Amino acid sequence: MTIANTTSKLILAAVLGLATIPAKALESNARMPQAGGPTSMMPIPSRDGIAGCWTSDGKLYGDYRLSFCVQPFGTANYTVTGNGLYCHAALGWQETWGTYGFAMRRTACGQGMDWSPDTFSCVLKPQWNNGPVGAMPIQSGQLECSYRPSVWGYGPTVFSAHRT
Repeated sequence: MTIANTTSKLILAAVLGLATIPAKALESNARMPQAGGPTSMMPIPSRDGIAGCWTSDGKLYGDYRLSFCVQPFGTANYTVTGNGLYCHAALGWQETWGTYGFAMRRTACGQGMDWSPDTFSCVLKPQWNNGPVGAMPIQSGQLECSYRPSVWGYGPTVFSAHRT
């Protein structure tokens, strides 16, 4: 008897064995929600990490403010405004062991100015609301970030960002 023949017989025996189990035995014993049950729901803390939109709490390099939006497992973009400039472009990102790395795409901002393809990395610092006693706490958070410009003459800086 060959290995292929033996394997075929074992697979056929398993299929026939499953076919003899009553259908009722394969049904879940989990309780189904009742039609007349409670209609209120409790909020569940977000598990989307940094998904959503963020704005820096301070200005970068003088008069510029950074904001960015991140989609879970998808695209992201950033906007830099200030001093008469409006820069908007794609933002690459990835998570590595709880640290989020971002790569800004170079973009034209108008007035003959470009924003350089800088990078920054952030760590999410979860915070819990202090709602009334008996209320379910909802997770919010703040990003603590380190910004690294790609152009000579500007040093790295740090900033915090909050959800907007």
